[in-house]
Amino acid sequence: MTAISPANSHSSENQGKHFMNNEARESDSNREEYLSHLKLLQDTRAHANDQYDKMMLPVAGGALFLSMAFLKDIVKEPPYICPGWLMAGWFLLAVSLLSTLFSFLASYYATCDRVREWNQEYNNNQRPKPTMFWTKFTSGCNIVSFSGILLGIICIIIFVCVQITMGGLAHASK
Repeated sequence: MTAISPANSHSSENQGKHFMNNEARESDSNREEYLSHLKLLQDTRAHANDQYDKMMLPVAGGALFLSMAFLKDIVKEPPYICPGWLMAGWFLLAVSLLSTLFSFLASYYATCDRVREWNQEYNNNQRPKPTMFWTKFTSGCNIVSFSGILLGIICIIIFVCVQITMGGLAHASK
């Protein structure tokens, strides 16, 4: 319930009670609307997070597969021109895959921490200091995963372009 400041009070006691009741109703209505909107935003965030996690593994795995298929079916035989770009791309994609898997585990532990903290607050009537390690670790894993995919794909694209422009595909047509 919202407190009424002296500036908002009326001269008559009845008017003040009427005002407080209206304000209390508006406050409850606003709070319900706020909580409803907050729940919607949290559900939307959770759905977006789930979709992000579901896309990271297939994108990184798909990029690895496509680059290997490019080598096997198009370039076919070494020597490759500038193979360091390919190795860097594969390494970054592998790091991205591992980071995504670690983020699933860290997210589980972060949720366990939140449940423990809420239970402790409910049972003991005190709010414990939040443990943010797993939450921060999950965020870090997500950043590493996204960066790994982005940079890995860039490295592989550079490798493919070098093969095409510098003659690495010359023996493929034989």
